Amino acid sequence: MPEENPQELQKKCFVIMPIAELESYGQGHFARVYDYIIKPACLEAGFIPVRADEVKQTNMIVLDILQKIIEFDMVICDLSSRNANVFYELGIRQAFSLPAVLMKDKRTLRAFDIAHMRDYEYDESLRVDSVQSDVSNISELIRNTYNSHINGDTHVNSLVSLLGTTAPKINSQVSLTDETKLILESIRDIGERISSVEDKIYNSTSRNYGRLERIIPGEIVESSANISARSLNNLEIVSSLQNSKFNTTPLGKYIEKNKNSQITNNEKTPTPSVTNKP
Repeated sequence: MPEENPQELQKKCFVIMPIAELESYGQGHFARVYDYIIKPACLEAGFIPVRADEVKQTNMIVLDILQKIIEFDMVICDLSSRNANVFYELGIRQAFSLPAVLMKDKRTLRAFDIAHMRDYEYDESLRVDSVQSDVSNISELIRNTYNSHINGDTHVNSLVSLLGTTAPKINSQVSLTDETKLILESIRDIGERISSVEDKIYNSTSRNYGRLERIIPGEIVESSANISARSLNNLEIVSSLQNSKFNTTPLGKYIEKNKNSQITNNEKTPTPSVTNKP
């Protein structure tokens, strides 16, 4: 009788998390989250972690991903950045009332629809001390969630149980048509595009807010050389904007810009002030 391979006896955990790069997090951020926190936590809990992009060489398509979401012993889901594709895949797991551990970074707000579900909050700075603590805590969560499920407690992070409905049975004989596979691929692609657009909007909003903070009554702190015509035109839009940070004083109004100077007018000052370019 051939000797059993211990590797084949280990349980598997499918990792659902953002894979595409997000500008607001920096290059390679979620790859580091996986390598420093999720992967070690899974191994410590006795599970082999599998992430979609790790098996691209096997031409894994959406059907393969869905099968792993349903068939694997455990799933760990990183909700950070509220990635649309992550929520889509979590919904598949939830539909079958299967165990899943949820986690998110401290900067991401909880989504309303799953706010009642338990999640683990980790430090996105990935400091050495916090990473060690996160690995230990998440590892324990994985073990406890899995053990609760196999012991019949299906209420752990299960929407199906809360609703009092019955989870659908998994039919191993079901196969998808080429048309259905194409639709699923398209849905996944749309989810990634939505996440990319949302990230760009977030970054643009953050930069614009930072620019407004540098505008004070009666003058513009930024140097003329660093202000584009588009930025100056936008000042007219915020001329009547008031904010407690500025003691409810109007921000000012852009009047004109020519080759040598820019002129601003504060409503409290009757005479326009001129700032010459350096």
